[in-house]
Amino acid sequence: MSNDLEHGDDGFVTVDEAECKRLLRAEGVGILGTLVDGEIELRPVNYAVHRASVVIRTDRGVLFDAARSGLAASLAVMSADADARTAWSVIVKGCLAPADAQLRGVQLFSWAHEGKAERITLSIETLSGRRLEPRDAGG
Repeated sequence: MSNDLEHGDDGFVTVDEAECKRLLRAEGVGILGTLVDGEIELRPVNYAVHRASVVIRTDRGVLFDAARSGLAASLAVMSADADARTAWSVIVKGCLAPADAQLRGVQLFSWAHEGKAERITLSIETLSGRRLEPRDAGG
């Protein structure tokens, strides 16, 4: 990933890797997508970043089975301010796996009720991001 910001005519700016990592670590909720039985599964997840992995809290079910199978997956994280007309997004691509003992101990916030006792990981193989900057007063 280039460290230079690339400005598009549409107002989007490519976010460098360091900023992608900062934004990813600052959040804790995203949408995880993976292909299961020929269909795309999208699930809201709570996560924490630990070194080169995203640790995700889940239960035994579709995502846990996908992790046991080592399926490819993507995590999308974003934030938007409708009033300011600004937004950013970060996409992580990698492979799912069950969390090892060290990663199962990573603390992460959960919005879900109790019962999601499992941890899986998404390797951070590619990381990309974009930011929508506000228009100039004249534009």
